[in-house]
Amino acid sequence: MDQTSYETDLLDIVKKTENRRRKIIDHVRNDKRAKAEIFEEIKRNIQSQYGGELTDREATEAARNLIGFFQIFLDAYGAKQREGLACSDEKV
Repeated sequence: MDQTSYETDLLDIVKKTENRRRKIIDHVRNDKRAKAEIFEEIKRNIQSQYGGELTDREATEAARNLIGFFQIFLDAYGAKQREGLACSDEKV
């Protein structure tokens, strides 16, 4: 694979990823469900992935853990974004 083909493939992947990211953001912004409804759907999905073998309590705990993980991830991402903005402001 030559350099330009490789670069073209990478650009294509980046564009597809950005399009998926935008679709997800639009979906989240337009979601009118209550937090409790979203939580119950996450819980149902977790129970489904485990073939219904989890108790309601276990599925609730797993859903809370998953949400907690993403909260940590989003907090870290936000801090990184703010750090990037601070760095770019300092250069100006």
